[in-house]
Amino acid sequence: MTVSVRPEGDLYLVRHGETDWNRDGRFQGQSDVPLNRTGIEQARQCGRRLAALIAANAYPPGQPALICSPLRRARQTADEIATILAPRPVIPKTDAALTEIAFGQWEGLTTHEVKTAFPDDRKSRKRDRWNFVPPGGESFASRAPVLRNLLADIDRPTILVCHAGVIKICLYLLGATDLQSALVYPIFQDRIYAWSNRRLAEH
Repeated sequence: MTVSVRPEGDLYLVRHGETDWNRDGRFQGQSDVPLNRTGIEQARQCGRRLAALIAANAYPPGQPALICSPLRRARQTADEIATILAPRPVIPKTDAALTEIAFGQWEGLTTHEVKTAFPDDRKSRKRDRWNFVPPGGESFASRAPVLRNLLADIDRPTILVCHAGVIKICLYLLGATDLQSALVYPIFQDRIYAWSNRRLAEH
């Protein structure tokens, strides 16, 4: 697969705010878990940081675009961001490509519970995190082509509100990190990952 996708506009990658499952250390995947109170405040914090970045870059009205995962926790985060960016007419749109990687039978389990119930799978994941498929789930590798297409089609400054797994794939596809580094790159829920002029900055 060709990497180093070159979108036509600046990108702002935002992970959804905290959920109770995040707090408890559970694999979330495509389970539709809402934000908790901490997550809502993190979303608002990201919105305020984005507002400052947008003002500093003096984008024209209606930019950046705002696209989010259809999962509830991402939509809630995008809605909080959109409210703070008002009165700019930025309306969140959803894109299924941004849905979190499916963890199948692991979803709802803690890391300790997965180690106990799926010891051989955990070892396989450590050997090849990119291609590993959890029982009933999907691999990072299988999601990469559709995300590459999404990034390649971006033609203006854009905010992507999604998930840790998706952001890691995007950082690799953009050329911000190599493959091994991308898969262990820490993606925090109160930061903005800005990609501009082929450089990554955290805010």
